[in-house]
Amino acid sequence: MAFHILRVYFKAAVLVPFYLACFIGFFIVGGIWIHGDYSWQLVAENSFCQALLKNVFFSGLTGMLTLSAFLNCYRKVAYSLFFSLLAWMLLPYSFIAFLLIHEVNWAAMSPPQAGMFEGVYLLVLCFFHVIGIIISYQDFRATVVLNIAEERERLSAQQKENTLSL
Repeated sequence: MAFHILRVYFKAAVLVPFYLACFIGFFIVGGIWIHGDYSWQLVAENSFCQALLKNVFFSGLTGMLTLSAFLNCYRKVAYSLFFSLLAWMLLPYSFIAFLLIHEVNWAAMSPPQAGMFEGVYLLVLCFFHVIGIIISYQDFRATVVLNIAEERERLSAQQKENTLSL
């Protein structure tokens, strides 16, 4: 699989959720910074801002773990559904599961409590990463299937040409 083609699918899976996390996180932190008379100390001491920036970091780390999708540059991985799926989803989904287990305060969700928004924000980011990875993988697999079909046609045409020339 060509690296430049794979890069397009990687961007769709990673950049959209990460940019969304950055936009929302920095928009809210910027609002708190402006509302606090441009005080960085207020932002640094605000646990809500720290949680938002931590979630932006987690989104970026999920994107970094999605780099394993580039193992699909190898033909053996790209043409095998199992290995391709494993390379594309194992690391980011494992990290997302870790975040959902250890970082989301599920007790704050049942009756809404303090800290609920940070958990909801992380859930939304994880949801966007999961959806982005699934959609980009489906598009990638469609391209791989087309490439396999084109290779088979080309090989059969070459074999026919070779038998006719003999």
